[in-house]
Amino acid sequence: MNSVAHTPAADTASSLNGMRVLLVEDTWIIAQSYAGLLDPLGVSVVGPAANVADATRMLGENVIDAALVDVNLQGEFASDLIDAIHRRGIPIVVVTGYEVLLRLGDIAFTVLKKPIRAEQLLRALRAIGVQMRAGKVERAPT
Repeated sequence: MNSVAHTPAADTASSLNGMRVLLVEDTWIIAQSYAGLLDPLGVSVVGPAANVADATRMLGENVIDAALVDVNLQGEFASDLIDAIHRRGIPIVVVTGYEVLLRLGDIAFTVLKKPIRAEQLLRALRAIGVQMRAGKVERAPT
């Protein structure tokens, strides 16, 4: 993933400013890279959570606008977590090293194949922000 220094400028920052993103990633250095990319753009990063139990707890304790979820968390497949996030109406960016996850394509906002580039992640989150501002993201009651 590209460093923070290579991120798009002011338009990205303003479009993401104030967005609350649940970060679910079990590899510490990758989680820190995502957070380091998003924090300077005004994104409030919730997490990172390294496993399903922690992510589920954070989901219940925080207001979340979007979720960034790695599907394989320390050998545990995050499908139940992804389903729970989807049921709440929260857009999900799924990150995976697996080739085919057809079912996730139906419920995820987008599926990004590892390794991902900063531009891919920012493009996905900007698109979620546009839909949120247009009122196209319908939340389920919590």
